[in-house]
Amino acid sequence: MSLTTVGEYKDLYYSGQLLTNLGVAGVRLAGVIPQSGDQVSATGIQGQALAGRAALLAQYDGSETETFDLKKFYYGCVLK
Repeated sequence: MSLTTVGEYKDLYYSGQLLTNLGVAGVRLAGVIPQSGDQVSATGIQGQALAGRAALLAQYDGSETETFDLKKFYYGCVLK
């Protein structure tokens, strides 16, 4: 997993989430099969240690977004 936080993306702020690779050399090692191609973030001990509790925020410093509506959101959970 990368140690790069997502941060701001398309007018929302992804707190406590890290960008992640889907596997090694294009082969998935384990986990949830993403529905978004290579646009994947994850959270866990590493994400929380680096960036705090996972959250999706519309209101943050510098934001002009008052509300948002998720048209499509896919969530998966894996226990290790």
